[in-house]
Amino acid sequence: MEGDQPFKIQNDYHKRATGFLHQALEFDEQSNNNEMAIRFYKQGIRELEKAVNLKIDPQDNRAMELRGKMRKNLDMARERLHVLQGLIHTDNAVPVKVHAIPTKAQQPTTRQIVPLPPTERERQPSKPEHHEATAQTKSALLKLPNVDKQLISYILDEVIETKPNVKFTDIDGQEGAKRALEEAVILPVLRPEMFTGLRAPVRGILLFGPPGNGKTMLVGEGEKLVRALFAAARELQPSIIFIDEVDSLLSQRKESEHDAMRRLKTEFLIQFDGVQTNSDDRILVLAATNRPFELDDAALRRFPRRIYIKLPDSRTRRHLLQHLLSKQEHRLTREDFDWIANETHNYSGSDLTALAKDAAMGPVRELRMDELKQLSVSRIRPISRQDFVQALRKIRASVSSSSLQEYIDWSRRFGDCSS
Repeated sequence: MEGDQPFKIQNDYHKRATGFLHQALEFDEQSNNNEMAIRFYKQGIRELEKAVNLKIDPQDNRAMELRGKMRKNLDMARERLHVLQGLIHTDNAVPVKVHAIPTKAQQPTTRQIVPLPPTERERQPSKPEHHEATAQTKSALLKLPNVDKQLISYILDEVIETKPNVKFTDIDGQEGAKRALEEAVILPVLRPEMFTGLRAPVRGILLFGPPGNGKTMLVGEGEKLVRALFAAARELQPSIIFIDEVDSLLSQRKESEHDAMRRLKTEFLIQFDGVQTNSDDRILVLAATNRPFELDDAALRRFPRRIYIKLPDSRTRRHLLQHLLSKQEHRLTREDFDWIANETHNYSGSDLTALAKDAAMGPVRELRMDELKQLSVSRIRPISRQDFVQALRKIRASVSSSSLQEYIDWSRRFGDCSS
């Protein structure tokens, strides 16, 4: 069909970029050949730029979603290229840890979150940093039988041991979802003796809803990776295995499905069942998806709690906008914020961020180039309601009413009514 042509072209660019970036990662991480890595990063970046700049229909959800993922990949590729170019020009360069760039549009990111016991460090201001597992723990994990040592090392690099800086109070709205997560995750950790028998916490939670509302697998051998992941989670428990875009891993089975993907899915379900049958394990599998209706029925049964992450309501939109503008010069009144909140029905959190960013550019766009070069930042006029009027003409809701109705219908059939 002619309407699918832009998406096909976009997808072709993405596939070529994926190939180049995969080769770049191999030279970067395994061969430590910076010059070859730079060459392939540049080729991958060129293909991603072509794809991102391709004109597509804003109503084509597949194309818009793929563009968003490619933009993230493009940012990471550019950042890594900049680092490598710096290393080439620095004699005494210190190697920088590589964060793998996703090389598949639908590849889920798997992370484990491991809470630490209270320490002296927790009484100090928290910092957003990731800590590797202790040498002792890592040594024990590397001795686990039937587990690939290299894959264990990859997984340990993704372990998050620090407390997150974001608290429930920092999240506007989603009160039902927060209560459900508190009941299923937090309270059983605080009072494990209370949550036994019929009160035993669930081992699988699915967060679903439209994209952009705050709901990220390693390149390698799938089945071995899954076994290594669950083995590490058992060794490090209590732990949470978080899988974003879980639909790409546990989608409905098809006759045309590749045998390797079928084996990967089967291995994941087997390991997941092992977690659910052992009452002594303190492991939670937390998954997120924008496409809950594509999940395999067998996979869905593993997630007894299915929590709908809804689009923000009017009050929440107002709070989000006030927060976004809290560190910006503006002359918006409460009435202005109420008006903008009412005009942004069906906007997601990321849509509101894009809207605020566009409005913030309003005062800058008024300046001539010679003024822009010389004018002090303090002299730029504050953001006004009119800037949002202009921004609303360009930044529209990314979730259509028909797509939203699909989530609502699915939630009524399969979701957690308390959310």
